[in-house]
Amino acid sequence: MFVDARELFRLKSLADAHAISFEWHGYVPEFLVYAADGKVSRLDLSGLLIDVSDGKTCVGRFAHDGYMPCPGRLPVNGYAQCQGCAGAFIPQLSCVFEPRCSGELCPDAQFCRREHKVYLAFLGDKPKIGMTSTRRLMRRIIEQGADAYSVVATAGNRMSARKFEKEIGSAMKLRQGYRAEDILAGYASNDWEKIGHTYESLKQDIESRFEIRLGELNFIDRYPLSLPLSGVPRRVETAGIHSGKVTGIKGRFMIYENDGGLRALDLADIVARNVRSEIHPV
Repeated sequence: MFVDARELFRLKSLADAHAISFEWHGYVPEFLVYAADGKVSRLDLSGLLIDVSDGKTCVGRFAHDGYMPCPGRLPVNGYAQCQGCAGAFIPQLSCVFEPRCSGELCPDAQFCRREHKVYLAFLGDKPKIGMTSTRRLMRRIIEQGADAYSVVATAGNRMSARKFEKEIGSAMKLRQGYRAEDILAGYASNDWEKIGHTYESLKQDIESRFEIRLGELNFIDRYPLSLPLSGVPRRVETAGIHSGKVTGIKGRFMIYENDGGLRALDLADIVARNVRSEIHPV
């Protein structure tokens, strides 16, 4: 990407930091970094001038007494944490996606033992099946940028929820996720009526086949991004320099515009990388 000399000069004056967290609090996104001064700060999401590194290192962990960086600064791939830093939360990182048990193998950990929800979510007019712990349901819906959702079932633990998610997905030919390009294509449309029709059809089929009752369809329209956009944003590679006018944020994507048109930067993929950008004290 072309960046003019003035922006490059300004970029050199910005702070170096390690990106450690991107989360939604309601409909407010928050990006935290661990700055060179040893403090946790917020990344400025109102504008965009950022240089993002290629490789990733463990984000460490948050404890009751504050943030603790990874002692070994270990490289990571696929997860934002190394097993050592994640151990207090989930003894086996692989259980995030494929639980090994209903909680009996790790009796001191609560992650897999909690009540979970299986849900239907709509990314644009594209339905997907998913599962998450009951207490994280709304955060999970918002962080993936869903436009609508419905609770399918409640499960007593993570393994049961995953099994039911796969069973419904296989029977109804529902995906567990979509490519970024498919998700971003939905940002240029806003067809609530089509979502409603698709949901009613799926609802009838699922209820009939599995003898359950689905919850009502809830629409999500409070993201800090006005839809529909004037065109489909193009996803950019995470590593590198990014500059432009921020249009808004939805799910994991920051939409911005520059001379090349609408662009989409995956904020979740910045986590665990080093960044140079404007930061503010927490």
